[in-house]
Amino acid sequence: MSPKLQPEALLKKTGTFVSLVSKALNNSASNSEPAYIRARHEADEADKTYRVAVRRLDRQRLALEERIEETLKLLQRWESERLRAVKTSECSYKLVLF
Repeated sequence: MSPKLQPEALLKKTGTFVSLVSKALNNSASNSEPAYIRARHEADEADKTYRVAVRRLDRQRLALEERIEETLKLLQRWESERLRAVKTSECSYKLVLF
């Protein structure tokens, strides 16, 4: 970078920062609520959003657990059927041999 561009870039960044700070100060001055009340409202809103997200995730977790339980019951039933089939075939085989 040439030395000429550095002050211009710095001035541009400084101007952007100054405008950002002045907007923030104007917004805070234009609000009739004190900062601590605004902060409390924002905290309450964030807490509400958090609670909604936690409830949604909990419902998803419960649905997943139910699905896993159903799948395990199905697998257990299939295993029982398989063992019964093996036992029946072994009994039939023994009868054929004797």
